[in-house]
This record gives sequence, structure tokens and C-alpha cells, in this order.
Amino acid sequence: MTIWERIDKELAVRRMTWTALAVHLGLGRAATTNWKSKGVPAKHYHSIEQYLGKHPGWAQFGDDAPDRDIPKRPLTALAASLAELLDTIPESDVKNRSRIFAEVLRLVGEVDAQRQAKPASSESSRKLPS
Repeated sequence: MTIWERIDKELAVRRMTWTALAVHLGLGRAATTNWKSKGVPAKHYHSIEQYLGKHPGWAQFGDDAPDRDIPKRPLTALAASLAELLDTIPESDVKNRSRIFAEVLRLVGEVDAQRQAKPASSESSRKLPS
């Protein structure tokens, strides 16, 4: 499935139009019409994903995007700071920015899981054997 087809399918499911997407992106209708034959420019992937409520990497990988298993929850202060730093990566490098962001979210999730597991494991080590 091409990126255009993935977006087109999602727009149809949500009963949204390419015109509405173009307006959201600040583009003319002709720009999105040309994408069918010329391809969707990578610089718009992130904005399209946000508009459709999809996760980073969805435009390229669909539901097989690297961060598909990351639970959706508010960002921690550290993750928000990292996201701000990632926003300094040029728009022209949006593919790497999406991958890096997905990896940061995955790592933050692992750290959170380890922090939550740590008190439980230290409590069990304090118990006396029966």
C-alpha cells in the first residue's frame, strides 16, 4: 500500500476529504491532487499523522510503525523536553525525526516500566522467607 493509498483509506473511513486535509496543511487542493501521481512529500507526514490522530511513523509504516505498542498517555517532562529537541531536526529530515521520536517514546516507556517494577521487586526482597 502506498502512503497516498493509506491516507486516502483513512480519510474515507473518517468521512474526511482531501480538501479538508489540504486546508489543514495550508495548501491548495491541487497540491494534494498531485500527490496521487507524484507521492506525498515526506515533510507533511507528521502533520498528516497528527490531523488523522495517528502515531508517528503511521504514514510510512501504517499500523506496523515502530511505536505501535507504546501506550498513549501524556508525555513526561523528560519526554516533552526530548520532543522539543527533536523539533529542531530540519523538516527535510522528517523520516529520521519520526523514527527517533518513536524510539524515544519506546525508551521512556521502558524506563517508566522499570521504575514501576523496582518498588515491587524491592518489597519482595524485604520479605522474610516462610
